[in-house]
Amino acid sequence: MIKLQIVSINNYEYELRDNKNNTYKLSIEFYDLNQSPRINDHIFMSKELLDKNYVEYDNFYRFGKINSEYGRELNPNQDNIDVIGIKVGEEIIYLQRYYG
Repeated sequence: MIKLQIVSINNYEYELRDNKNNTYKLSIEFYDLNQSPRINDHIFMSKELLDKNYVEYDNFYRFGKINSEYGRELNPNQDNIDVIGIKVGEEIIYLQRYYG
């Protein structure tokens, strides 16, 4: 996973920056959170989800509760590209990518 800092937020449009100063602009919607991520919070995300050549790349991601009916079944024995972490304050919240 890559650690990304939230640089700006405009509705669902997030501008993210990695530690090499690369910037990424993604549309992201979060479900089932008590508090949405804010500027300067961090998102930990698989590099595949940032790669426009990745077969399941999307220009609008949705993330919510782990093991929700809207996400794919997670396999604990492999890397789960569909899982991200959000660091809000000192807490890291893990979310799963929703499809459909």
